[in-house]
Amino acid sequence: MNLRQALKSDLQPEHDRVDERMGALDLTNRADLGRFLQVHFSTWSALDAVGDEARHALETRVSSLDKDLATLGVPARPLPKITVHDHSILYMAYGSKMGTAVLRKRWLRATDPTVRLAQEFLTLPDDHHAWNRLCSTLAKEQSDTENAKTVLAGVRTIYALFSKSMASVGGEYFSQ
Repeated sequence: MNLRQALKSDLQPEHDRVDERMGALDLTNRADLGRFLQVHFSTWSALDAVGDEARHALETRVSSLDKDLATLGVPARPLPKITVHDHSILYMAYGSKMGTAVLRKRWLRATDPTVRLAQEFLTLPDDHHAWNRLCSTLAKEQSDTENAKTVLAGVRTIYALFSKSMASVGGEYFSQ
């Protein structure tokens, strides 16, 4: 099994759990949008990248989230910094844009003008070319190499950060 396949199959339960909990939020509602943005800010701002591409992906997300939280008047809740493999960051950053596109459609139905002004994160452009390039790179590596195990562990760590962020933002909204 290659690394791309392993990331998809081995981490499906974590992926489904985060998607289910985040997808339950009503992004047309100011409080729920604030929680959604806080969780993302806490998670993305906790990650530290080594390479330029992953660093740029993080900076873009954190900057847009910071602006949106300020628009809503919601405090940012940073977590302590951790470093994971750059491919782990890129896999989650590029891959999560597909889920965000679905949530963006819901957010667009908001009638609250302040909710609509908090648009930076949800309107970040997709980078399908970068996603496809990354998937191609991951597919070339077998999942049993040390590097692949490090990437898998990094993605698992990012999912754990999402769970930790959900608990710190308001566990009652994300409990299942």
